[in-house]
Amino acid sequence: MRWTLWIALALVAACKNNDPVAKNAVAPPDNVVGDASATGLAAPANAAAAEVAKKSALPPVTDGMRWTASAGGKQVDYGAPGAVPALSIACAAGPARLVVVRGAAAPDKGVGTLSLTGGGHVASLPMVASGAGTERVWRAEAMGDLRSGLEKAFGGGPVEITLAGTGDLVVSPEPMVTRLFAACR
Repeated sequence: MRWTLWIALALVAACKNNDPVAKNAVAPPDNVVGDASATGLAAPANAAAAEVAKKSALPPVTDGMRWTASAGGKQVDYGAPGAVPALSIACAAGPARLVVVRGAAAPDKGVGTLSLTGGGHVASLPMVASGAGTERVWRAEAMGDLRSGLEKAFGGGPVEITLAGTGDLVVSPEPMVTRLFAACR
């Protein structure tokens, strides 16, 4: 009976101050990422703040390059005047589909993903090497959901265009691009 009393006292003493919540848990530590309105954070606190930070870090629209449209309005090109376009978007014959060409050297049998971020949307197009030798470039066809994603990316504000192994582009969404999308239905 005496041992039982001693064991009970030992168990009670062992449990003293072993709360599952620390005493300083009432106030969060200073390095916790919280609401976007919080100040003094080392990183953006939420997706909206992260997007604002990313947009402010974007390079300006690619210098010296601009959009031009073909005479019939069935193709728009983005690039430096007199040079091979860095990006072309054309309306293809047949069902409403867009052909996107990234004017950068592509490896033989190359495949990749062209990513477009703009207008609050992200779109990805599967690209394949097209052409031969020094004329080989990246090419994709966009129909259905791929086309819809492409159009949404050009919905407003600068569009960041990336493809591994090529330089990034930041283009402005000119009205001629929107007109091409509308005409190619």
